[in-house]
Amino acid sequence: MRKFKKQNNIGSRKVTKYVTHKQLTNQDALDKSARNFVANIKKEMKVFGPENVLNSDQSGFRLELRSGRTQTYKGTRSVEAVVQSLNATTHSYTIQPTITADGKFVGPMLLLLQEPQGTFGPIVKRTMFKVRTHVK
Repeated sequence: MRKFKKQNNIGSRKVTKYVTHKQLTNQDALDKSARNFVANIKKEMKVFGPENVLNSDQSGFRLELRSGRTQTYKGTRSVEAVVQSLNATTHSYTIQPTITADGKFVGPMLLLLQEPQGTFGPIVKRTMFKVRTHVK
C-alpha cells in the first residue's frame, strides 16, 4: 500500500470542505440561480445606479496564524510548537466594511475585537480611545 501511495503521489491531507450529496446533485440549479441573480442585480443597478447598491461582509483575522498539525514520531504524548506570542494565538478581530458597487467605501466600519474572556485587559482599558459625548 505504501509503495502504491508513493508511486501515485498520495498522502494524508486535512479535509478542507464538507459537501453533501444534495449539494453535488443540485450544482446545475445553483449555477442557474446565481446567473439569474447577477442578471437581476445588473438591471437594478441601471435603475438605482451603482453608487446606491451596497455590499457588506465580515472578515475575521487572527493575530497569529498557527497550524493545528505537525509531523512527529508516532506515540509522542506531548507535541509543542513555537509561536511568537501565546497571547496572539487566542485573540482575533472581525471587520465588516461596506462598499458601493462602484467601489467606494461607506463608513463607519464595524470593528469587533474578540477577547477570549469577553472583556479587555487592564492595559487596553487604560490606553483605549474613549468616546466623549456632549449632551445639551
